[in-house]
This record gives sequence, structure tokens and C-alpha cells, in this order.
Amino acid sequence: MDIPHRSSHNLFSVGDVGARRLAESDLQALQDFFVANPDYFLVVNGKRPRADEARQEFEDCPPPEMPFDEVFVIGFADSAGRLLAMASVISNLLAEHVWHIGLFIVATSLHKLGTAAILYAGLEAWLKERGASGRRGRQRQGRALLGEAWLCRGQAPYWHAVG
Repeated sequence: MDIPHRSSHNLFSVGDVGARRLAESDLQALQDFFVANPDYFLVVNGKRPRADEARQEFEDCPPPEMPFDEVFVIGFADSAGRLLAMASVISNLLAEHVWHIGLFIVATSLHKLGTAAILYAGLEAWLKERGASGRRGRQRQGRALLGEAWLCRGQAPYWHAVG
């Protein structure tokens, strides 16, 4: 679950944790992260991550009638390159300044330590620096039962747009 350090892909830092834009060369590390931290997939899909789950993060995009600028698959890694969390973000979804956080997962071993809230705050700060304004939240039905517990457990609500 290590991702090589590539300063050209660094987006921002949160304390000792670097947030990097993941590339296709990081697919195996991301897949290993999903397999090692299956809680999200078990709760939402009722099963462990698919063998191509990481690839889907890079290939899944909104439908053509939902304009957007870019998809960012972000890995949060410690100084040794260990993947601690990941986020999938879409910029300017449907409207300028609306950024959608589609997925945010923190390693299970870091749940209940405050890590998720710290990394999420860093992610939101970066989004605002890039032009996102305000905050709107929506939840998919599968997670509505869990409400705010997701953020405490290391995952953010599925439909969350900053904008």
C-alpha cells in the first residue's frame, strides 16, 4: 500500500501527511488499500471491493449531461509513502465552484483517532483554495441511516459537494 513519492503530484499537506494526486501507476497501491480497508464496501455494497475497484475510481465519471472539469483521485500518505486515506473529487460539477467529494476513506486502523476529521478539513481547505465556495451536503440513501457516523468512522457522506 505504498505510493512512491513524486513531488510533481503533491497537492497539499496536512501535518506530516502529504496529499498526492494518484496516477495509473498507483492502481495496485490503491487496490491494496481498498482490500485492507473493506468497511465502506461491506456497508454500502454488502461485499468486499471488486478486483478492479481502484481502476473504477480512475474511470468512473459523471454522465455526459453532468458537465465537470476534472476528476482527482487523491492519496493521503505518510512520509514513508504508506497510503493512509484516499478521496475521489470532481471539480466544477454542474456549476463553477462546486466540487464534489464522491468518496473519502481513511484506513480502518486510524478510525476513532480524529484522523478523518483532520484530513477532511485539509481536503476542504485545498478545495476552497482551488475555487470551491461554501458547502452543500447530500447523502445517498445507503448512508442516510449512518448519518454523521461515517465521518467519525473515517468516511464522508457519499454525496457531498463543496460549492
